[in-house]
Amino acid sequence: MEWWCAATEQAWDWTPRFYLGSWLFTLSLLGAYALAWRRLAPPVVSEERRRRNRRKITAFVVGALVFHASVDWPIGTLGAGYLASVGMLRFILITLVVAPLLLKGTPVWLARRLLPEGRVRDAARMLARGLPALVIFNAIALSTHAPAFADPLLSSPVGAMVMDLSWLLGGLVLWMPVLSPLPEVPRLSTPVAMAYLFAQSVLPTIPASFLTFAEYPLYSTFELAPRVGTIDPTLDQRNAGLIMKIVAGFILWGRIAVLWFRWAASQERPDEVTSPDLDFDELLDEEGMRPAPEVDR
Repeated sequence: MEWWCAATEQAWDWTPRFYLGSWLFTLSLLGAYALAWRRLAPPVVSEERRRRNRRKITAFVVGALVFHASVDWPIGTLGAGYLASVGMLRFILITLVVAPLLLKGTPVWLARRLLPEGRVRDAARMLARGLPALVIFNAIALSTHAPAFADPLLSSPVGAMVMDLSWLLGGLVLWMPVLSPLPEVPRLSTPVAMAYLFAQSVLPTIPASFLTFAEYPLYSTFELAPRVGTIDPTLDQRNAGLIMKIVAGFILWGRIAVLWFRWAASQERPDEVTSPDLDFDELLDEEGMRPAPEVDR
């Protein structure tokens, strides 16, 4: 039994592998979320509130399950020790799919418990300004993809777990300015949010170019790993760079397009209150008072 997906010298086959750590993490996350709803959630006072609750629960559960799929067999196994392209897919799933789903699924009353007033919430407000979030996320992304750091981390279950959880934390930081669940931590206004996501779509092109155009493998972990079929390490690395550039860009530009269309529609209805995400147009605090505001930064 292994704790977490990490690089091994085992030949690849399709025999399922069990990773205790990934199962414990996912079950603990879902268990804590269910317990919070049971013990902390305010009473449901309307059908609209019940519908919003179902939507939040669905988003969080789907995010947790996608995270588990990203760190468990077979995707986690392939990406941690066999194929750099699958490793890049894992990075994109965790940071650009899982993280926003978890934020979408976090209700206001739970966010206030997780981010209590004081230094913790002040730090969240600082990150929600945009530029600090970009710096922190890209620092995490660059360091964990640098061969000098990635190869040692992937060589042990503990290091691989640190990498995956760092990606999750970085993704939450990245999306906080756009999907903050707290009225006290305002989101960026829609035009600024679009510029913010555009900047993030441009920044990864630099490391993606190194991976795509390198003439030799950069990661010893994937270069020396047992081969999966006939996939060449250099081609695999090139595919990883293309995934970083194209797939990540597609997700971010898709989000920008959604924001733009909603913002354009809101300009035709200036009397309506809007937010950067339609799911949160009617984001209420536990007293049901008001939606989360936008802040122009």
